Amino acid sequence: MLEFIFFHEPLQNRFCALLDRLGIEHTERTDEMGTLVLVSEDIDENIAEQLDGAYDELFAETEHLVRSAPDNHEHNSAGIRVGLARGGACMVPIDPDLMNRVLTVLSVDELERLVQQVALAVMEPRDEPLCRFDPPAD
Repeated sequence: MLEFIFFHEPLQNRFCALLDRLGIEHTERTDEMGTLVLVSEDIDENIAEQLDGAYDELFAETEHLVRSAPDNHEHNSAGIRVGLARGGACMVPIDPDLMNRVLTVLSVDELERLVQQVALAVMEPRDEPLCRFDPPAD
């Protein structure tokens, strides 16, 4: 499943309206960080890119809302959810300034893939030359 997290209901509603216009089935689940909008990975690549672009724009709006909030000090946090080899997931806190800098060159999806690859390598370490590793599967 593709996961898109939202912290502000109006932005989530805009994303879900886009999904509805595109005829893409989705589910919503609230967790400790916000509301996740879940979409099957079995969608057309062009549509997936369109969703990523729309989410990136909404993520930028989220950042603006958080920075402009009067109680900004309470919301200045960032993190990324990582799937665990034994099942389940955990939230990894990330310095918000570092996250903002990283997101200027990577999309949210690229960052999630990078962190997931690092996490899997840490959970199942291999002490051998890098040339013996198979390329990570997407």
